[in-house]
Amino acid sequence: MTKKRNGNIEILRFIFCMLIILVHFPQEVRYFFGASGYLGVEFFFMISGLFLGRKLKKDKELHQKEPISDTLSSSWKYFLSRIKSIYPFYFAAVGFFCILNIILKHTKLLNSILYFISDLLFLQIFRFPSISYTGTVWFLAALFFSLFVLYPIVRRYYDVYIKYFSLPIVLLNMGYVMRIFHSFEAEPFFDSFLINPGILRAIAMLTLGMLVGELSDKLKTLTLSRSGKVILTTAELISYVFAFAFMIACRSDPVKRFDYAAVILIFIGLVITVSEHSYFNGKFDNRFSLFLGKSSMILFMTHYFWVHNIKELTLRFTGHDDIGNIELLLIGYALSFITGIAVYFAGLAIRKVFYKIKDMIVLSEKPACS
Repeated sequence: MTKKRNGNIEILRFIFCMLIILVHFPQEVRYFFGASGYLGVEFFFMISGLFLGRKLKKDKELHQKEPISDTLSSSWKYFLSRIKSIYPFYFAAVGFFCILNIILKHTKLLNSILYFISDLLFLQIFRFPSISYTGTVWFLAALFFSLFVLYPIVRRYYDVYIKYFSLPIVLLNMGYVMRIFHSFEAEPFFDSFLINPGILRAIAMLTLGMLVGELSDKLKTLTLSRSGKVILTTAELISYVFAFAFMIACRSDPVKRFDYAAVILIFIGLVITVSEHSYFNGKFDNRFSLFLGKSSMILFMTHYFWVHNIKELTLRFTGHDDIGNIELLLIGYALSFITGIAVYFAGLAIRKVFYKIKDMIVLSEKPACS
């Protein structure tokens, strides 16, 4: 595995994805475990912000001097590239679960088609009628919307944004969501005042991800003693363990008021992980870790239908309502994995079709040879 991908981050992707899946099981199946698994979304936003900051910091001097038209053009290209990297797999997942809903839940065909279009256009976040066949529409919509807003600003004013605006934006956005909704488990839709907690979360966490990059870069420049590395490794381990414990064991609303504490722990852990000063660094740089990390986004898009309806589906197909909760959890995860494999290969096929259509359009626009 090349150092382009950090194996430790790939493992973390997978773990946080598993916790997100856990929170979508019915409460009577998972008991109180994983009630705050939704905080895994904060991790994925942060990772996107980390990579965004890395990309823009590299040529920040050139970006400051470029014409605004170049900034907007580059922003649009980046925005489209992010959508294109995910969309074929998302298209496959939405299509699969749309058909499954028609077959198993007898959703009306016309309604299903309209919901299908709504999901493909990410309209749920704007409160258009939607089912969210994958359960991930709001996340992708908030991510893309926030990238669309942030990218041109950060590209052109990277230093100004990081030094003067990043921390206030993080604190204001997190504070507003916690004050109004009492946790990060808030409905991610625009309200009557055009406030969207999902987008506020996305902007705050993308910005935190950029700060992860900045602080880890500063940490990398330090030459640490063995004791220093032991301290950082211990801090990294404690940060993740306590964050995971909070996400798994938290079960009451008063405790969820401390969601921000788990986010801070994830932030601290990530800074140390990315700095590569931890003794855990490089321990997971292998193909299996890369596979788990890459599979997390596909699993994120293929789990919701199965785990959310696991009791109803197992009763329907087995005739038994006495299946143990551990078995239900295992069945839900297994179905998510199996569907994920199918969606992955379907997404690859759809991507090839998209490219062929694009090539046909481009060729058709070329003037005919005389």
